[in-house]
Amino acid sequence: MQFGYTFSTDNQYETAKTQQFGTYRLNAVIMLTALFITFFLTACSGSKSAAKNPASNTGSVTATQKKDSPSTAVTVELSVDFGAGYVALPSDNKITVAKGSNWAGVKTSVIKALTFEPGYEAASWMLVSGQEAKPLEDSYTFNGGKTGTEAVRFSVYKTPLSPPAPAAGSKTVKLSFGCTPNSGAVTPGYETLTVEKGTAWKDIKSYAESICTPKLYREIEKWQSGAADISDTYRFTENCSLTAVLKDNRVFLQFFIHPSGSNTEHLKIGIDQLAVKNGSTWGKVKDKVLTNIKPIEGYENYGFDKISLGSADGKVITDDFIFKTGDAEQYKLYIHEKKIKHILTIEYDSGIADADPQIIYADINARWGSVKNAANQALTFKDGYGLKEWRHGFSTTVLTDDYKITDNHPIRAVSKSAIVTVKIEENPASYTVAKPKEVVIPVESRWSAVEAQVQKLITLKDSSVYGIYGWQYTGGKEQKALTGSYRITDETFTVRPIIRPKYVNISLKADTHIDIGSPAVLKSVPNGTRWKDIKAQADAKLTIHEHYGFKEWRISDAKGEALSDDYEFIQNTDIYAKSKGVSPYIKGNVYCFGDNDFEMKNIPAVKNGTIGSVGEIYNRVHEVNLSAYQISAVEVTEGWYNLLMKNNREAEGKLPKTGMTWYEAVVFCNELTKMFPFLGESECIYTYNKEIYNSNHAAAQNPPVMNIKKKGFRLPTEAEWEWAAQGGSARTVWAGTSEPNKLTDYAWYDVNSSGRIHRTAETLPNALGLYDMSGNAGEWCWNWDDNSLIDGATDPVGPYSGEKRVYRGGTYEYNSDSCKCSFTYIRAPHSESYNIGFRIVRRP
Repeated sequence: MQFGYTFSTDNQYETAKTQQFGTYRLNAVIMLTALFITFFLTACSGSKSAAKNPASNTGSVTATQKKDSPSTAVTVELSVDFGAGYVALPSDNKITVAKGSNWAGVKTSVIKALTFEPGYEAASWMLVSGQEAKPLEDSYTFNGGKTGTEAVRFSVYKTPLSPPAPAAGSKTVKLSFGCTPNSGAVTPGYETLTVEKGTAWKDIKSYAESICTPKLYREIEKWQSGAADISDTYRFTENCSLTAVLKDNRVFLQFFIHPSGSNTEHLKIGIDQLAVKNGSTWGKVKDKVLTNIKPIEGYENYGFDKISLGSADGKVITDDFIFKTGDAEQYKLYIHEKKIKHILTIEYDSGIADADPQIIYADINARWGSVKNAANQALTFKDGYGLKEWRHGFSTTVLTDDYKITDNHPIRAVSKSAIVTVKIEENPASYTVAKPKEVVIPVESRWSAVEAQVQKLITLKDSSVYGIYGWQYTGGKEQKALTGSYRITDETFTVRPIIRPKYVNISLKADTHIDIGSPAVLKSVPNGTRWKDIKAQADAKLTIHEHYGFKEWRISDAKGEALSDDYEFIQNTDIYAKSKGVSPYIKGNVYCFGDNDFEMKNIPAVKNGTIGSVGEIYNRVHEVNLSAYQISAVEVTEGWYNLLMKNNREAEGKLPKTGMTWYEAVVFCNELTKMFPFLGESECIYTYNKEIYNSNHAAAQNPPVMNIKKKGFRLPTEAEWEWAAQGGSARTVWAGTSEPNKLTDYAWYDVNSSGRIHRTAETLPNALGLYDMSGNAGEWCWNWDDNSLIDGATDPVGPYSGEKRVYRGGTYEYNSDSCKCSFTYIRAPHSESYNIGFRIVRRP
């Protein structure tokens, strides 16, 4: 079925005039109707006494009218006589001008409000009054008449070029211009031209085309004199008539509505035929069509779906589809509709006076929360009632905000009393409640508005010791603390006071690096005091030990929550002061920085000491001489490593540090040396190109040079490591024992490790007081891989180059044989193994 009016394809000028005059007749009717409605509504306003706001419980709404001040502006309605396709009008085809202004003063601003196609301009401005139109003079004054609105019509033509002028005294000929077909273009006021005799067509062709404005989607194909075509070289020797032959570039689209799922049409279209330019795409003309598609009254939940070509079952066209002449004299396009919204019909109970509107629309699969407000606003409640809930029709299903709307259905508003009774839970042991023991308030009241009334009914047993510090709602399964913004909606609302001591005591504790002055307590602190208000008092009681600084306060103990400035003390509370290391120092053989102290064991100089093992191919029994040195009792831990390399003062891990490259272990040794003032950079062992070896060198895998005579920290040589592991001259097979059945007391290996690494020093030490030198984590040594041994060497360091570095001791995954002191392992120095760590040595 077709809808709307038929678009005129030839009589554009007449159609525009007819529509314009029709508009003014319609405007007059609309204005009279509007005046009548305004009068009627004014007389009838305030007729309803019920409350419109669903959140309120009583009262009425009365309309109050304010008299408008006299208008100082005039609305000018614009329309186009000829050339409508070459200009875009402002919104609603209207502009506003100052009342009393003349046309000469506002013409420029009116033209600026229009958007012209390039090369076109406005002309022939006309003032329209009823069915009459007269030229708009510059002196005309806009006063708006009785309606405050005036109508102006104009045409759009090409911007004409200046005509060529014949030379004085020359012979001339007269040319006249026209178009064919006659209705396809206009030459307003420029029908003749006088030129010099012999003038070539090419010299005046541009002018001729500038004064001929084709109608929309036509173009000049050629020019003729009589029936003959004119070429650019043609010269005019006598008077003649010239005709512009026009080419019609229009393609016509005809529209039909195709119903969805039934024979009932739910949409209508304001145009049933549209002319578009040859070569236009659907994407370019789509908006013009879609703005004319409207739902039929009563079917506002339907909208546009798609459009097909030729028939309802034809090809669905896409935005890049091109309309071309020759393919079809007229394209038949079928508009498919679909349901775009669900209809929710409002029903209500006896506590509700009315629902306006009684139908609301929800997007397909919308959640109830997105449309609930519109439904609420439609309700008018009887006095003393408010909204309790919405339900799915007359079922018991309550609509929650996340309820998905999947079809048309009724929704039912359930009302409730608009009065709330706040009851106070009694507790004779702590307080009494005065009669009437309850407070009646409007529904939706905030707790802040009623709290003072409720509290007046409470009398505490001992008000000198206790006070009320808030309220709890106890009507549900959970007890909720009430805030001032809480809205009270339950018909019966039970509360209880939160009673606390008026004063609390705060006990102070600290770690071993902090002393607390006596008494170690802040007494009689007002309940609810914030930490920021008493922090200075607590700080004043602390004395921090040398080499340490204050870190933070925590609740209860060292692992408790950190105290924030806004923390409120509502009961007796322990708080705990934590320290942090601020400068490294030495106490005997214990090196201290922060909480990560480590001990270095003294190894005396060795003369003709024996290391190696019988039957070992790469580490046979041989003698070695070593200078005195110190070696760490445990492997470098994660806490120790992270504190130094990542500046993490909270690092406390006691697991061996693994997963670093050999190069990174070397950097750690230099960084540790620099940290202790008695050593510093001058005692750093490792360099590269005469620079202290650092993390940049390690990242580039640059091989360091070692100066073993310096006193900084370093990796042990293989000989130093094995001598210490075997307990020196004790020569045990494993670090601490030579008896296999006792190995589990000294080492973590595959039998007892449960497949994981363990904290340091959880097994027994060897004879020199060293832990975990067999099993747990493998340990990097300085040496490159080397199969040759020199018997009786002094402080051997191995070759100066190689491909892989040595690690010793085995790991928690290795078997007992692989954890022997004499076993040697190798790995690429750039590898990051999850089970290899290191320990450190230095010369005293």
